[in-house]
Amino acid sequence: MLKVCVIGGGPSGLMAAYTASLVGHQVELFEKNKQLGKKLQLIGHGRCNVTNSCSKDEFFKHIVHNEKFLYSPFSQFSNLDMIQFLKSNGLPTIEEDHGRMFPGSNSSQDVVLLFVELLRKNNVILHMDEACTDLMVEDDKVVGIKTDILNLYFVQ
Repeated sequence: MLKVCVIGGGPSGLMAAYTASLVGHQVELFEKNKQLGKKLQLIGHGRCNVTNSCSKDEFFKHIVHNEKFLYSPFSQFSNLDMIQFLKSNGLPTIEEDHGRMFPGSNSSQDVVLLFVELLRKNNVILHMDEACTDLMVEDDKVVGIKTDILNLYFVQ
């Protein structure tokens, strides 16, 4: 088991913390705002346009400007995987025009609450309103982080 510090509670940070916790790591997530997913809650006018239901090829063709950049990540976890992830965790989606996918509740807050529930269930420690101010480096390796509240070493 490793100690993993995730800096930022946006969509990528939430998923990174959750994924690390699934494989047994001790995870702490640091978010500078008082709430997680602050910008996520604004997407789609508060409804959260989570992803798109089109095929990978269509997605790359119409949505992405530099598709080669996303080949590797999409081979690991695609837009269709995201839809299944939400559904399997109790948050069904609805499809609208042009394949846009929203949570069935039409509330971005439900997406954030789902992640908070999953993180707490997996014992992820949440540090809200606590910005990372610096990295602690020893022998050219990052060994911890500094916040205005604490210094946390994650490499022993």
